[in-house]
Amino acid sequence: MALLDDIKAILVTGGITTGDVFLGGLPETPDAVIAILQPGGSEPHFAMGSIAAEVHQIQILTRGARDGWAATRDTARTVYGVLKFNTGETRNSVIYMSILALQQPFEITPDGAGQRPLFSCNFEVVRDDV
Repeated sequence: MALLDDIKAILVTGGITTGDVFLGGLPETPDAVIAILQPGGSEPHFAMGSIAAEVHQIQILTRGARDGWAATRDTARTVYGVLKFNTGETRNSVIYMSILALQQPFEITPDGAGQRPLFSCNFEVVRDDV
């Protein structure tokens, strides 16, 4: 199963509502959504001449309704809390050695003409997908 699907499953297990989570992009509607994106990663970890683990980065965007700044911030912090220091998770026979937050959630420019609040947080994911 793909990385983004596994991250979504980890979020759902942590209490994030399934219907609000989108993979690979941020849809125009509905207003309140969480999007999981995969912008790239780093070089793999090597051991004894072969790849021991892959290093990925993911970005989580949390958007809310126009007047929902506080609720959007709280949702972003909940996502952060579920993922910020996750170790030893196994999903679909893939071992997630670590999921580490690269920073706390931060507000970015409100999106579009609707001026909906938008928060971002980035994570490094080290997994054995060899």
